[in-house]
Amino acid sequence: MRKLSPLPGSHGFTLIELMIVVAVIGILLAIGVPNYQEYVLRSKLTDATNSLSNLRVTLEQYFQDNRSYDANPAQGAATGNCHQRVIDVMNRLNSTYFTYACTTNVARVPAVDLGQAFLVTATGVAAGGTGQFTYTIDEANNRQTTSLPAGRGVTPANCWLRLKGQTC
Repeated sequence: MRKLSPLPGSHGFTLIELMIVVAVIGILLAIGVPNYQEYVLRSKLTDATNSLSNLRVTLEQYFQDNRSYDANPAQGAATGNCHQRVIDVMNRLNSTYFTYACTTNVARVPAVDLGQAFLVTATGVAAGGTGQFTYTIDEANNRQTTSLPAGRGVTPANCWLRLKGQTC
């Protein structure tokens, strides 16, 4: 049986060819990894804004039934608590990325009657990678970004900023 010999000059890859491939992979990773991380962060921020909108709807439903956002409007400004139904929704929405808080009887200009205003806040969780993000929504559907990491935008902003460098 005859043994086949390799073609002359074909002994594998040269060091230069291998270095070019490694450089191309490095360039692709340098572009792709930060873009992927930004994409993942934007999805976490969208989760917060969707949850805030959901909580606003829940509060409006409660208001339709009770003519107040406050669980105990007769007790005055000392309470400022959202109804248990809203708190239950907030507890279901709390995640590894954001926690939610609801308060009623917030100060407004011009002033409003007790139980006629609310403020729901989504605060980022540091361990979830959203630690410096804070979003709010109120009874008039005013959406605010009150806190962002440095270099992402200017706060306070009268909208929910999710993209890097975004403005209202």
